[in-house]
Amino acid sequence: MVVLGLTGCLLHILNHAIFKCLLFYAAGAIYRATHTIDLERLGGLRRVMPWTALFFLVGSLAISALPPFNGFVSEFIIYSGLVSEQVPTALDRGLLLAVMTLLAFVGAVSALAITRAFGIAFLGVPRDPACVAHEEAAAPMRFTMGVHLLGILAVAAVPLGAIGLARVPVADLLRAQGLAAPAPLLAAPAQAFAPVAWMCGGLLLVLVLVGLLRRAINRESEAHVTWGCGYTAATPRMQYTGASFASQFGNTFEGVLQYFKRFKLPQGFFPERASIGTHNVDGVENRMFHVLGTAAQTVTRLSERLPETTPHSFAAGFITLVLMVAFLIAGGSL
Repeated sequence: MVVLGLTGCLLHILNHAIFKCLLFYAAGAIYRATHTIDLERLGGLRRVMPWTALFFLVGSLAISALPPFNGFVSEFIIYSGLVSEQVPTALDRGLLLAVMTLLAFVGAVSALAITRAFGIAFLGVPRDPACVAHEEAAAPMRFTMGVHLLGILAVAAVPLGAIGLARVPVADLLRAQGLAAPAPLLAAPAQAFAPVAWMCGGLLLVLVLVGLLRRAINRESEAHVTWGCGYTAATPRMQYTGASFASQFGNTFEGVLQYFKRFKLPQGFFPERASIGTHNVDGVENRMFHVLGTAAQTVTRLSERLPETTPHSFAAGFITLVLMVAFLIAGGSL
């Protein structure tokens, strides 16, 4: 159980270093092209930035732990440890099953969030004329994202080799706790994943073939235009917004989340504009900034009450410096 948990943990950290950096780089490329990070103003980026769309899509599938990409490999090992038959008591088994349920919920929410991000930003048509991209990301940016994409595909194509990379640090961690780590025990994660490895490799090959076939079909169909019963093109008002895409999930947790709605009612016989705006406020983030802002205001008020004479200011600064050094020494000793 411990070997499975440690191996999955270390491999998951490695995977996050690969696909999360890829997503951050892709987000930076989007910001560089559109000068905004507001999803509600983006759209249709896939036509102008196809390489960035591909990188973001693969990174999204990987971070959602969908097979056959690298996130699935590490999460499968973690789940294998949580449902291991070596759990000593029924209470421990119930606790681990509860943890597994929580992880599954987090994974589902991650898949929803990443689908929302990719769909709103890259699909459809641009929503704001001021945020339209005119060119693909620069070559150095594409090269950096391509390196991380190769890392994702390498772990997905050779998952047993990636699992083997974690054997040495896992053995060191066990020895640090005074536990022996024989070779068969360290090979347990690879043995647990071996039946799934061939399936992941086959699925990865199928995805590549489907992508190539779809690209060939799209090239052939571009020359044919089908009569669409008066339909010309989509408009931004026909598309999902980020809020509407996640509205069902937000309504489910409306009692927990801070959910705001703004209505702009139609006016006149032929109204041109009417809208409904919804927004979920991050309560944790708001509370954190509220505490920081209150602390900053408190410090400002205290500093204003200090006399402006040099001795008093010097004494206050000296006491503050002594307290800071004392806290640093105490923290270092702990």
